[in-house]
Amino acid sequence: MGVRRLRRPRGGTADLRRPVDVTLHHGDPLPRTPYDILPTSLAGRGPGWYRGDLHLHSVHSDGKRTVDEIVAAARREGLHFIATSDHNTSSTGLTWRGNVPTDLLVVNAEEVTTRHGHWLAVGLPQGEWVDWRYGPADQGAFESHTRRVHSLGGITIAAHPLTPAAGSFWEFGLDRVDALEVWNGPWTLDDAANIAAWHVMLCLGKRVAAVGNSDAHSPADAVGRPHNVVHATSLSTPAVLDALRLGRSYAVESTVVTLDFTARTGGAVAGPGEELPLSFFDTVDVTLNVTGAPDSIATLYTEWGIMAATCIDGSGRGQLRWRGWGKASLFARAEVRRPKPASTTLDQLVAITNPVWFYSAQLPPYDVERRALFHTERRPDGSWGSMRPLPGADAGTASFAGVQSAVAGMADGSVVMLGIALDNGLWLTTVRGSATLQPWQRVAGPEGMAGFTVREADIAAFPDGTCQIVVTALDGTTFHQQRRADGTLPGFRAAPGFTAKSRWGATKVSITPCPTGPPSCSVTAPTAPCTTVFAGVTVRGHPGAAWPATTGPRRSRVPPWRSPACPTDPRRSSRSGSTGSCTTSCGGPTAPGPDSGPRRASAPPRWGPAPSESRGRRTAPPKSWRSGSTAGSGTT
Repeated sequence: MGVRRLRRPRGGTADLRRPVDVTLHHGDPLPRTPYDILPTSLAGRGPGWYRGDLHLHSVHSDGKRTVDEIVAAARREGLHFIATSDHNTSSTGLTWRGNVPTDLLVVNAEEVTTRHGHWLAVGLPQGEWVDWRYGPADQGAFESHTRRVHSLGGITIAAHPLTPAAGSFWEFGLDRVDALEVWNGPWTLDDAANIAAWHVMLCLGKRVAAVGNSDAHSPADAVGRPHNVVHATSLSTPAVLDALRLGRSYAVESTVVTLDFTARTGGAVAGPGEELPLSFFDTVDVTLNVTGAPDSIATLYTEWGIMAATCIDGSGRGQLRWRGWGKASLFARAEVRRPKPASTTLDQLVAITNPVWFYSAQLPPYDVERRALFHTERRPDGSWGSMRPLPGADAGTASFAGVQSAVAGMADGSVVMLGIALDNGLWLTTVRGSATLQPWQRVAGPEGMAGFTVREADIAAFPDGTCQIVVTALDGTTFHQQRRADGTLPGFRAAPGFTAKSRWGATKVSITPCPTGPPSCSVTAPTAPCTTVFAGVTVRGHPGAAWPATTGPRRSRVPPWRSPACPTDPRRSSRSGSTGSCTTSCGGPTAPGPDSGPRRASAPPRWGPAPSESRGRRTAPPKSWRSGSTAGSGTT
């Protein structure tokens, strides 16, 4: 493309000035929106518990009710909010004209009905439509649609995921959904399978909320049975959806049923979907109050299974209480069931809560991709360097996305880092200051197994340049290996149990170097249902472990809890791999007491329970615990 030049007229100059007039005036009025905009909140409704059904169908898809009939049914049931979620259409949200209720919050939604599973896009602006023409083989298609829903302020829910019907069984995975519809309409065996699968996810630390909806299609289907009871800051679409995403809710069979589920320690209280701030040894009191559930059974679950249960008589009122040890459990949740056969089950679900969390390494699954590991260093003068992301494991990746990290300071001033990636793979690198001395290296599993995944990891450094690494695999098995001074890794070995063929399974692992002997760790293991403290990593007995039936685990010598080399502070602990110094800590209602006799560094100790002490006096195990087990807890 050339540039045309203006030629000067002979004997003069070119006049390039040209006048331009711009006139603005009012045009014809735009046509009015042909439908009413649904209000996003109801005035005068502050923080509280609100009941609602998120899965309802109208005549705009395969339902038999009009939206007016759905609103009337929701009023009769006593609901505070509903979501209209017709199959693969946005037309429902465009038909509100002069009939928007003022006493019921209506949330626009769509049930995205693919041939590989159904999901609810709840909170869509009216007129927005989500495509359904894709499958798991279409790389990134489902993820892009869920991102769009989130960007519009909505949430995503996997609907009836284990329904064994063509096109209904969920195939997209659960890393992009905010919630799982574990209860869909009348209680069936499909719902029981949903809850079992959801419980496994909770045990792995995935914070995916559970919801229950009616999926009502015809007048024969009861609206709001079941429905969700949500603790929101207001009766507004943003507040309700945010509470649902965080799991601050429980599901019930009808508005007659009410639960009050809390966990307490000291002055702190947490309910469903919340995390209770705890140290490892804090006592936790969990309470469930039930009303409106006559002739039923209330049950409390943790990742270890059923921890407590109680019968509720014909009055429908009952209370279930349980006391546990801090972070010995990942979460607690409750169910209420009626021992009366349903169409495909031997009982009926009355209510189910989302868990109260005691700790977790992960954010909600769809947020986990945003997590990046950052690094800084403390200079000798006490000042801190700038916080900067660690480079990614893959070439061209700006930062390492991970869910957990552990570091060990070496004698030469470098730092060996462990990172657990989003897929739970274990990676290792070495840095000094702002410089990365070694690229990220994927750590192989036992016997060089590729794709090894872990749940927890820790590392400790020693003056000779070696490091000790201890991890728990996703199945709970504890593994250990030494990183040699030249940086090579000989491979993981399973931590042995009491017998030659047994292994240990772990909930939390920690390892600390001490100058007088081998690495010192702690182990928490149950003799079902008691908890016992061991000199080793924090573990619970793996199914393969064999313990004596009456006397419990054998005691073995452990280092004194107090020594000149390792002074103790009951509330704090620290460690430094570069100097070999360490401190120990213990606490809680019954803390471990001193044991006699040093442990020789030349012979690694066998696993053994640490003795318990309360103010210098040994205490007997609670009566509810098995004979021969040891009460108390401790860590090094």
